[in-house]
Amino acid sequence: MARNFCLLIILPLFSFCDEFIFWAWYSAQNQILKSKNINISQAMVLSHSLGDQICSIPHKKNENQTTLEFLKEHSNLLEDCFISSKVKVLDASKFSTNKSNLQTQITYIPIRFAVNFEGNNTIITQIKGQK
Repeated sequence: MARNFCLLIILPLFSFCDEFIFWAWYSAQNQILKSKNINISQAMVLSHSLGDQICSIPHKKNENQTTLEFLKEHSNLLEDCFISSKVKVLDASKFSTNKSNLQTQITYIPIRFAVNFEGNNTIITQIKGQK
């Protein structure tokens, strides 16, 4: 049992997986961005149903750089790729006679995507969900 668990942890480190999961969380108070958290992680389970190409990032990966490091370095460009994805919005408003307090939280629903490097471009393709 312990051996299987260790294999599940170590196997993705040595595999050449090019599928990842993206999600982001933003928090704003009184229409001012207070915190931002962008997460990119490698997918543990590979899927075989690729969807449509979402976007292309006009940069190529360095030879001594992993794909995950490349994606984290260009997370702002990757964030623009998923701008039309599903989000969850939580909005709370408190008003009194002298002040107001508006709090908004936006969460990108986790998105699975694949990365292909072609020449000087990086192609981002969304993975279709299982139905």
